[in-house]
Amino acid sequence: MKFSLFLFFPFCVFASTIGYVVQEGTGAVRTFNTQSAFPGVAIPLGATPKQICLSPDGSCLYAVFPSLDTILAIDSSTYETLFEIVVEDPASIYFSSEGKGYAVACDALYALNTQDASLEGPIASFCGYGSRKVVLSPDARCAYIALTDQICCIDLEAEVALQLPLEGEFSDLALTPNGSLLCVVYPSSPTLFFVIEVATKKILHTISFEEVGKGASAIVTTHDSKTAYLVAEQEDSLLEIDLETGTLQRVISVGTSPKHAALSPDGATIFVANSSSGDVTPVLVDTGTTLPAIAFGDSCTAIAVANVDLVQDLQVETIKSRFLVGDAVINTLSWKSAPGARTQSFRVWKNGRFFREVPAQEVMLIEDRRIQSGEQVVYSVVAVSASGTPSRPFAIEVP
Repeated sequence: MKFSLFLFFPFCVFASTIGYVVQEGTGAVRTFNTQSAFPGVAIPLGATPKQICLSPDGSCLYAVFPSLDTILAIDSSTYETLFEIVVEDPASIYFSSEGKGYAVACDALYALNTQDASLEGPIASFCGYGSRKVVLSPDARCAYIALTDQICCIDLEAEVALQLPLEGEFSDLALTPNGSLLCVVYPSSPTLFFVIEVATKKILHTISFEEVGKGASAIVTTHDSKTAYLVAEQEDSLLEIDLETGTLQRVISVGTSPKHAALSPDGATIFVANSSSGDVTPVLVDTGTTLPAIAFGDSCTAIAVANVDLVQDLQVETIKSRFLVGDAVINTLSWKSAPGARTQSFRVWKNGRFFREVPAQEVMLIEDRRIQSGEQVVYSVVAVSASGTPSRPFAIEVP
């Protein structure tokens, strides 16, 4: 007995939340799908970037290589290099919510010109101060620069610099999304965390961590600008800080030696990159609950997360068949991938239970010999992109 059926599923474009994590020593950035927690493809870069940053629309991934005097711009969905900027000692890159980009390099601040693949400026120079990181106000009018021993605020329109009331060796700084507060951390003994009111340039809160916060390395602020999370590398934890009261709310255990963290675009989850354990820990913002870690194997040192528009392979010609060979019943499934699709593999479920994952080929063929006579079977097939993003499933029923 044999029968076949032709099915057609349309091509689909949809947005998916994708994470990008730097794996130290591999010369690559690894992708992962935040919904399925499935590691994706390794994007070979030839060296380990110090920092990665996504454009506000999620279309471009920037990788900063101080040792190579290079900034790379990479298409976030195809992983192709779009352009390369050569500049002496690049330290960091940052985008405002309006999409304006700036870079710190060679002790100076530059504007990023994505059309000409160049840096314009310098807008301001910090010769001798060792500029390391920049954050921008939401309107991209002011830039806050963390120097070796001070924090500066620069009015980008008036080109006027103002030193904020802080001095010392910092770990990180972050501006709340509404632009009202600047958070700065110094990994001294004890660790010091400052909350500065931007409008008045005054320190609102100084939090001294005696027992926790050792090895503080990164700050993440929530979308509502009310909470900050501090990555504590030496204690394998994430500290939740109420910015309105300047108090520690929770200490959340994550992986071993966390280095960096990133907030999901919907603000619901923080993803923590852990160096020694070689994984990423998702943390739910509302409850502080940690989800199962996403394992990568190699040291994870920097992370970025964004919504990325992906074209996923859903256009297939599907043929299903059932053969009787003696007393054995064999189901066969066959389909043809759409031309130009970027599918890495297909996952197949059988009656709701995972059955098999197979590498993508132009023509797919799967046999199932574990069939009882007269058994009705429903297969669900999902195409998985190189980034680990699954398509919407399509069902194949074999009566």
